[in-house]
Amino acid sequence: MPKNHLNNENPTYKKLNDLYSIQMAKGQLYETIITTKNINGFEKYQGHLKESDDLKTDDKSTNTNGPVNAAPIGVLCKNSKQIVLYLYEGTHTVNNIHNQDYFIVNITQNPIIFTKSTLEDLSDEYFEYYHEIPFLKDADAFFVCHVIKIKEITKQNDLGSSKMSIVTANVEEVVKMKSQAIPLNRGVYAVIESLIHYTRFELADEETKTSYWARIKEMDRLVKKVGSPQEKAALSRIIKEIEENFKDLD
Repeated sequence: MPKNHLNNENPTYKKLNDLYSIQMAKGQLYETIITTKNINGFEKYQGHLKESDDLKTDDKSTNTNGPVNAAPIGVLCKNSKQIVLYLYEGTHTVNNIHNQDYFIVNITQNPIIFTKSTLEDLSDEYFEYYHEIPFLKDADAFFVCHVIKIKEITKQNDLGSSKMSIVTANVEEVVKMKSQAIPLNRGVYAVIESLIHYTRFELADEETKTSYWARIKEMDRLVKKVGSPQEKAALSRIIKEIEENFKDLD
């Protein structure tokens, strides 16, 4: 019998109604880890997910569909049942999502998992399966996403132009695995990073101040786009303080 990681004997494992149930909010951007099956071994899963009475998983040792890809990805909460991803061309994640109907978004605050999934391929021991889709077995929560639209664009930036896929996906199931499951809000960390730079202004030389100021303005652009009203107000206050106390920065 495959190991049933999400067994009903543990009361902390439970299905939730939607993204708002795990404290995600409309229009805000969150740091997550997305897991997909690599396309070289993927058997396309057709149709919608079936309702199941049990939260059932498949042990990786019994699954021959190929290796798993895990990557830190920013997820924009469009509403309680839908997300949007902005993926640059050339990554395993974008290639896999272009060829699959489903993927899983994992919620975790573990910095080691974020680091390892960025710098290396995670080993099999990190994963289990839910509806034949891999997830991080130590995640705080995860949700199953069904791709409904992919739009390809070319984005201009400081380095030239880059091809990007804008992926819209419906959230079909949300599973909470730990009592505390709070997604990492990128806007909050933009405020914290800006405050760290602000506290170093008085000690910095002019060149370093200019660098700090550029970084804070970058954080401000991010928060204006995907932050909460509180985060926008916080960045506005930081920028106002800098402009009043430090001149000739631009």
